[in-house]
Amino acid sequence: MIKSSDRIIFLNLHLTIYQIQYRMKTLLKLLYLMLLIVILTLLAGLFLPKIVDIKCSKRIHAAPGLIYDQLDIMKNWEKWSPWMGQDKDLTFTFNNVVSGRGASYSWKSSRYGEGRLTISDTIRNKELCADIDFGEYGSGRFDFSLEESGNRARLEWEFSSEDLAYFERYFMFILKKDIEQNMIRGLEAVKNLSEELRLSRISEPELLDLEMQPVMVMIDTVKTTEFNARQAAAFERIEAYLDRRKLEKTGEALTIYYVWDPDGESIFASGYPVSARTWGWRNYICTVIGGRVATVTHWGNYSSPKPYLALDEFLKENKLEADSFIWETYQVTPEMEKDTSKWEKRLFYPVR
Repeated sequence: MIKSSDRIIFLNLHLTIYQIQYRMKTLLKLLYLMLLIVILTLLAGLFLPKIVDIKCSKRIHAAPGLIYDQLDIMKNWEKWSPWMGQDKDLTFTFNNVVSGRGASYSWKSSRYGEGRLTISDTIRNKELCADIDFGEYGSGRFDFSLEESGNRARLEWEFSSEDLAYFERYFMFILKKDIEQNMIRGLEAVKNLSEELRLSRISEPELLDLEMQPVMVMIDTVKTTEFNARQAAAFERIEAYLDRRKLEKTGEALTIYYVWDPDGESIFASGYPVSARTWGWRNYICTVIGGRVATVTHWGNYSSPKPYLALDEFLKENKLEADSFIWETYQVTPEMEKDTSKWEKRLFYPVR
């Protein structure tokens, strides 16, 4: 006769065995399910497209040439590229080719890995193509095309990648939507930048022989990214210095550029013309400007590269060379006028 205590032990043992069997079956089902998911995922790669093609377009109220410069001049990509600035760890390096075929930049970050973009072909004011090397993630291509319509232009941006390897298809499948959204943001940035620069006009560049003019300036060395704030401070300090010295300003405000390094430090001097040469003190100096110069007047946002590019082209066409520092004078300033289209300055390149 089985005792009640033995019966309880037997039942408990049976229950334990049942629980183990149940858990084993559940675990096996989960393993089978995970294996099925892995198999289906691997099989899905066989059916993912080998080609990715994304197109976006934007109508822009600006001349094609102005829009094209934002694409062709590689450093301008910093102003509108949707990928620059997304990651604090992301660093960019530009090569020595300023624009056109061969201009490139490379990137490196923990999030995006390493890669390079290189302009491979151009048709001025119409088309621009750039090859992209994503490193271990494959390669692609950007194609920009411009169509003029009246006083507006249509900019189309296409990203394509062909003959994707097996795992590259997953990479593009996952990032396709993100790439498209970034392209839309990039086109909007190009639109805003180009339409702002549209309100930028220049006179015909010309050669002049100027009388030598004494100027009292404050010289400063600054990180170029901090230039605007330091320039404003320099004008305030030089005005106070002129008042203390009872020196009369005889002309418009000006800035002399001795060294300009967009990626580093720049040396500049801001001040005013005075009636005669006088002594200076510390970083307040009296110097002279004038002589033979190439000059152009610019109306619009001061950040526009248009007058500098125009004078560079003028010197090249006339086989002239820039000599020493350049300077600019300000006729209508942001303090005088809020409308950027009415800001006015004149740029001078001494030449030889």
